[in-house]
Amino acid sequence: MEDGLVQASEEGTPKGSILSPLLSNIYLHYALDLWFSRRFKRRCQGEAYYFRFADDFLACFQYKADALAFRQQLEDRLEGFKLKRRTNRKKFGQSLNKFTDWARRSRCALSKGQMLRKAKIRVAGHLNYYAITDNSERCSTYIYHVTRILFKWLNRKSQRRSYTWEGYRQVLKRVGWPKPNVRKDLNPCCRAEAI
Repeated sequence: MEDGLVQASEEGTPKGSILSPLLSNIYLHYALDLWFSRRFKRRCQGEAYYFRFADDFLACFQYKADALAFRQQLEDRLEGFKLKRRTNRKKFGQSLNKFTDWARRSRCALSKGQMLRKAKIRVAGHLNYYAITDNSERCSTYIYHVTRILFKWLNRKSQRRSYTWEGYRQVLKRVGWPKPNVRKDLNPCCRAEAI
């Protein structure tokens, strides 16, 4: 709230939220507390003390050189602890199982063309939700698996008109098979550069 007006923000947690100190405690425990006590403090030439209060901290040093080194290494340390987003393994497996069930049922009800178009829509829907920053590898793996699943069930429709891998790739190209491009960039640094 600024000047009596509430402004929504897409970054961080809401002011006064109970979630903010909880998340900062978890993050800072691994990113800062353990690093200071187990690594940085041991390399200091003089005495070094570190105090943390929820999402704030105080670092004290006997020598200025240690304080300057802390400042520099702290930036590198926090930079290395950026949040990575990935599809949950369980959800990933469930998505593949649902696609397999759909393909198995659809082979009897739909033509090959209809099956390809509907499969494309399903895959695009998955990517619209999961193709975010840091999740490209999982999305590529998803596309790899569903492409193989679809190939299997399309070829079980009839033995006479089975696809070869080369023919199948050509059909996917004609249909406009989705690619695992990032749909939503959640990297705050990239968003700041774009402004």
